[in-house]
Amino acid sequence: MDDLIIIGDEILQQGEVRTGRVFESRFRKAFWVIGAAAATTIIAMSPLVVLPLGDLSGFAIITIVGVLLGVLVTRPAYGDILRNLVLDED
Repeated sequence: MDDLIIIGDEILQQGEVRTGRVFESRFRKAFWVIGAAAATTIIAMSPLVVLPLGDLSGFAIITIVGVLLGVLVTRPAYGDILRNLVLDED
């Protein structure tokens, strides 16, 4: 949910979005922030996957899969919805 707020804030903070090019530039900038946060989470969970810690390994795997699904599926879908809401395509 925080990532979706970051995308919305980044796109709308600098004023009105008039063209698709402006939207893409702002979306790409927000996506870098989200990608860095996702990479940090994956790197932090990686040792738990390889260490023989039982339930913590499963927790780490599920967390990594959730982060990857969020970044690869949810964020682009939200970007498409936000583009349709923000851009006035008449």
